[in-house]
Amino acid sequence: MAGVAAVATIFSTVVAIDSQNKARQAANQRARDEKEMARQDAANIEAETEESVRRAKDQAAKAEGESRARAAGSGLDLTGTMDIGLNSMSEEHVRQIDWMAKAGASKARMAVLGGGMRSKAASSQADQFQAQMWGSAAKGVSSVYTAGGSQGAGWWG
Repeated sequence: MAGVAAVATIFSTVVAIDSQNKARQAANQRARDEKEMARQDAANIEAETEESVRRAKDQAAKAEGESRARAAGSGLDLTGTMDIGLNSMSEEHVRQIDWMAKAGASKARMAVLGGGMRSKAASSQADQFQAQMWGSAAKGVSSVYTAGGSQGAGWWG
């Protein structure tokens, strides 16, 4: 009877360790995937920001050029108040475009940081599964030893 208990304990221990090992491997894979997805998200954000900045610069240049052309075409003197207004428009475009670039860079950094945090959480979970594996192994050894010794089988002599 002690032999059956020992075999059952060994079997259940092996199954538990295998299951925990698979969970550990899956958690480690999730950790790697989170980092890669975050890197890709950041790259996409950076590319979208670059394109938005390019379009905004193009649109600003067109608006400024059109405003200057209309003012010149109307016969207005482009010095003084008109020049101040056109320069102010140009400066505002520069501020908005700079802000757009900074916001995009910040968003990309946050994507990387978030992915790193999710990756660390998955790695911690993998560590927990590994600790459970060792706990299951120790418990299994103890149970087999108990089944072999205390139930009268006298395995450990």
